[in-house]
Amino acid sequence: MRALVTNDDGVRSPGLTVLAEAARRRGLDVTAVAPSYDARGSSAAMTAVTEDGQVTVVARTDSGGAPVMGVQGPPAFIVRAAMYGAFGPPPDLVLSGVNRGQNTGRAVLHSGTVGAALTAANHGRRALALSAAVDEHDLWLPEDATVDLIIEWLEQTPAGTVLNVNLPGRSGRAGTGTGPLAAMATTLAEAGIVQGRVSDSGGSMSVVFEDGERPAGPGTDVAALDAGLVSVTAIRSVVEDDRVDTGRLLGARSRPKRRS
Repeated sequence: MRALVTNDDGVRSPGLTVLAEAARRRGLDVTAVAPSYDARGSSAAMTAVTEDGQVTVVARTDSGGAPVMGVQGPPAFIVRAAMYGAFGPPPDLVLSGVNRGQNTGRAVLHSGTVGAALTAANHGRRALALSAAVDEHDLWLPEDATVDLIIEWLEQTPAGTVLNVNLPGRSGRAGTGTGPLAAMATTLAEAGIVQGRVSDSGGSMSVVFEDGERPAGPGTDVAALDAGLVSVTAIRSVVEDDRVDTGRLLGARSRPKRRS
């Protein structure tokens, strides 16, 4: 089994190393490729920076000393390129994270971490979007056993599955090491949080987009994190909306004219 490990925090993020090492412990053949810049909030963007018609790729080593490639493109672009053999044989799994900051609620639409996973699902691959509810300057990272178990969950799902998993961080039960992982199957909250980056001619800054005006309902990912639990939500990529009968909407005008 081949695994592509990526993120939207950038190639230097220690969370990338944590996820790649966990995949290797599970016996996966790992290729680590991440944006060479902070691509938070990039959703499923396909825009990459080219030089002489070629996307810039730089070979590096991650914080654990393992090889990793930095690409001048967002994580969804990296996943799509990987599916067409840009970094060797196409992956069987895509692991995105560990993101610094939670990706919850319907706001995950804008997350580069989640965008990478959804892009993988469009190609029929299982994918994980793994985030932690910590500040970007917090040194906390999830325990090895926690990440190992989450990847094991993914391996048991059908092809094309995306698991959006959020860890409660230092103060939650996910990182205490005192017993089994306390997790909850959740739905997406109407309110949510996603990280992003805003740039202008004077530089750039990290921002957090939060839909705070709507309370999180019971059973949602936000409620689980508030209770110190790991939230596990299975989400889907772009699908048709079966609430609308488009054939009826168009009526006779949708029928092709007969040729005499």
